[in-house]
Amino acid sequence: MKQVILFLFIAIGLTLQAQQVVSSDIKEVTIYQNGAQVSRDITLKLSQGAQEVSIKGLAENLDANSIRVVSDPDCILQGVRHELNYIQTAEDKTAELKKKRDQLLDDAARISQQTSILKFEKTMLEKNQAQILGISNSTLKLEDLKTLIEFQKLRLQELLPKIYEQDKKSQLVQIEIDKVNKQIQDMDQNKLKPSSEIILTLIAKSPGNHQFQVQYYVTNASWKMNYDVLVKDIKSPLELIYNATVYQSSGEDWKNVKLNLSTGNPFENADRPVLNPWYLKNQPPFAYEKAQRAPMAQNKAMNDVVASGAMLQEMEISETEKITSRTYSINLPYTILSNNKPFHVEIKKASVPSRYTYFAIPKLDKDAFLTAEIEDWEDLNLIDGEANLFLEGSYQGKTFINTRSIQDFLRLSLGRDKSISIERNKIKDYTKNKFLSDKKIISKGWEIILKNKKNTAIDIIIEDQLPISTEKPITVEREDISGAEFTEETGKLRWVLKVSADEQKKLKIRYTVQCPKDYVLNLE
Repeated sequence: MKQVILFLFIAIGLTLQAQQVVSSDIKEVTIYQNGAQVSRDITLKLSQGAQEVSIKGLAENLDANSIRVVSDPDCILQGVRHELNYIQTAEDKTAELKKKRDQLLDDAARISQQTSILKFEKTMLEKNQAQILGISNSTLKLEDLKTLIEFQKLRLQELLPKIYEQDKKSQLVQIEIDKVNKQIQDMDQNKLKPSSEIILTLIAKSPGNHQFQVQYYVTNASWKMNYDVLVKDIKSPLELIYNATVYQSSGEDWKNVKLNLSTGNPFENADRPVLNPWYLKNQPPFAYEKAQRAPMAQNKAMNDVVASGAMLQEMEISETEKITSRTYSINLPYTILSNNKPFHVEIKKASVPSRYTYFAIPKLDKDAFLTAEIEDWEDLNLIDGEANLFLEGSYQGKTFINTRSIQDFLRLSLGRDKSISIERNKIKDYTKNKFLSDKKIISKGWEIILKNKKNTAIDIIIEDQLPISTEKPITVEREDISGAEFTEETGKLRWVLKVSADEQKKLKIRYTVQCPKDYVLNLE
């Protein structure tokens, strides 16, 4: 019997190998607007039989429920578990930095030695000169003395720049040493933070190298879209550059990884809403009144009665339906450190046909604003984000693209164009007041002068307004609006014009207001 038990222990010992601890490199990261999925490719050298493999040095905030392992066909994966390692110290993380610091210290020592030699030679030259000049009965001839002084002068001219360069090198090396020391100090402060480990229990059918892929989700990562909108001139298509700003402090540095940017959110509720029947029933008046008087926190049960059974039923029903998302795959590898600093990634460029129209309201602002109207904007796959505007190479400020407010076309305001001159002047010989027995008539006139100083024709929309009467004693009569579209309800005047290069146009607004003599109206 003892021999059988001993045989079983030996068999188990041969079959279940000691735990193998490995590290791995991140190959691909899919960043969501909240969190990221990390993919690691691992090559394991396994012996035949059952064994455990521990993948160490992973993010502390790894979501254990998200771990997915794809194993080699020649391996049977029996189990996956997640553990936090509190034993690992900062030495593992700072070893590379300490090695770099040692190299810098060696460089600093060599620079210091070279500087000391140069300064020693400089000191000896100065002492020799002082000693020679201080000897009164020296047998040196004047020509020899001049030659000696000239030699010392030339040598000092060589030494002083070298000493300066060595001092400059020493300062730069010391700056780098200080930076590395600061990084080591920051890591030492976090040395008590645990790291994650994923332990694989598996059976290898054959010995040798086996390939595995490990994926998991981490928090503390995000990205947001922003754009650059570039307009070369109003004859050229608009250039739209898609950019992403990435943040991550997951605890892992992503070095030379393939990036995917997804508009999805794994933790967003993926269940579609369900509309339930809306049942009405008579509620006793006393119950309603009592519920109205009772404090909400102390009368939750009564409030539930008033809400009726429909709300409760709606909260209980759910059906699963996966939501859709868009993913941008970046071809170039990127390195994004775990420091939560903004990292900018260019996604793609698009040449967008646009209709350029200028827009002006001279009553409020005498500048013309260029706008770009983009049809079929749905094909651009835009998401909400801030946009930097550039017109003819000049920065025009920022705008925000809100896809929820876009209707038939996307209109972008591209800023002011100073090459279009607009004036709005009062017509003095028309602006006057006329008094009758019990009434007064006020005449107002304005002239809008538009000059296109560009070398190409433009389309422009100009808006102004007439006052609207809110009382019967006040009447407004249009005299001249130069063919503008007039909206009765709002009093808005609108001109849609095409203005040739160097062309000037004049628009007139004339109207009269009649009201009681004692009325005071704001007509400016």
